[in-house]
This record gives sequence, C-alpha cells and structure tokens, in this order.
Amino acid sequence: MKETKDLLIRWMQFAREDLIIAREILKSEFPIYRAVCFHCQQSAEKYLKAYQILFEIRIIKTHDLAAIIDTLIDFDKNIEQFKLKSKEITNYAVSIRYPDDFEDINKTQAEEAIEIATQIEKYITKKIVL
Repeated sequence: MKETKDLLIRWMQFAREDLIIAREILKSEFPIYRAVCFHCQQSAEKYLKAYQILFEIRIIKTHDLAAIIDTLIDFDKNIEQFKLKSKEITNYAVSIRYPDDFEDINKTQAEEAIEIATQIEKYITKKIVL
C-alpha cells in the first residue's frame, strides 16, 4: 500500500507542476500559448493516470485522454463528464510540439486548456485523498 501511495503522490505532484507551469507561462510577458496547452494536456493526462493507479488499472501508454477516461468509467461513471472536453486538449500532446506538425494556438485556446485541466485537477484531487 505504501508503494501505491508513493506512486500516487509522484503522479499527482508531476500533474500539479505541469498545471503550475502552464499558468505561469500564460501570465508571463511573452506567453507561448502552445506551451501552455502542452502542459495542460500533460497535467490532465497525469491526473487521469494517477486515478488509474488508485483503481489498480494498468496505465496505458497513450496521450489520448478519452481512451484513459474509458478505462476509468467502470470505476467512476462521473468521470465520463470529461470525455468530450478532454478531446479538445488531447492533440496538444503532440500536434503543437514539432514545427512540421504545427498547430497555431491563440490565447483563448490556452485559457480554455487551463480551464479543462483545472476541472480535471479539482475532480481528481477530491477523489484521491493522500
């Protein structure tokens, strides 16, 4: 049990740090919106994978947030509320990281990504009490 708790703590810490980074970038003098969105996707993914750990679900190697949510629905039906929203930020894991696959991101998209990641953070942190 201690190992599981330690693992949960690490996943939650990394998820929280990604969201903090996203918020700080957005507040900076010259915000890089694609970086904000990338860190929001990463935060949401890590929170969801922490939730998988709580239910002893094998973590799947994917950035597809909806696929991760699908693994959780049998354990928590309410997690499905994030499925549609998560699709909005799933592509930020890859599509904005490379110049040849670049997707132009604006401030509104960055703010929406932070909102989605924050909603997932709040939900998961209420469920995982450490």
